[in-house]
Amino acid sequence: MPTGYTADVKDGKISDLRVFAMRCARAFGALVEMRDDSLDAPIPEAFEPSTYHTNALATARAALARLQRMTVIQANRAAEKAHAEAMREWERAQRTREIERTRYAAMLAKVRAWQPPSSDHVPLKKFMVEQLEESIRFDCGDVSEWKPKPLNGAAWLAKEIERAQSDVAYHEEHLAEDIKRAAERTRWVQQLRDSLTHNPSPVTR
Repeated sequence: MPTGYTADVKDGKISDLRVFAMRCARAFGALVEMRDDSLDAPIPEAFEPSTYHTNALATARAALARLQRMTVIQANRAAEKAHAEAMREWERAQRTREIERTRYAAMLAKVRAWQPPSSDHVPLKKFMVEQLEESIRFDCGDVSEWKPKPLNGAAWLAKEIERAQSDVAYHEEHLAEDIKRAAERTRWVQQLRDSLTHNPSPVTR
């Protein structure tokens, strides 16, 4: 039974080693990201790194530069704004948790009031209670320690600069990895193409 790679060999559509090899190469490291593409989709001569880390790095560097230019007054205003936004989000989360706690508690009361129809159903009731109690502990626990604390401008700015520097370092590292990986993929495919060009298929009878 032919596979997706060999069906055209079976049907006589492919007899050239180079075409067959390049088709099968899609199942390997350098081309594995093309494995779900059409088998007729062209394989590029060279691979380029993803633009994600390039764009993210530019954004991170711009954010760092903006922070480093901030005045004390600007930092104080930004810190106040950030704290107000964090408090609004914390209060929203608190309201959500209370709604969820009410829903869980209502269901827990119903489960506890339920009389299992047989002793075989008792483990089910126990399991239901455990699931609800665990969910209450996980989703509705005390989060007062998470309440946002106000920072003065200097402290807020130092924290934000440290975060921005971390973002820059992260995207620099991953961009370098993407560039290296693209070069390795390009080299692998080029070596394959060269080997197939310099090793023509033998004449068959």
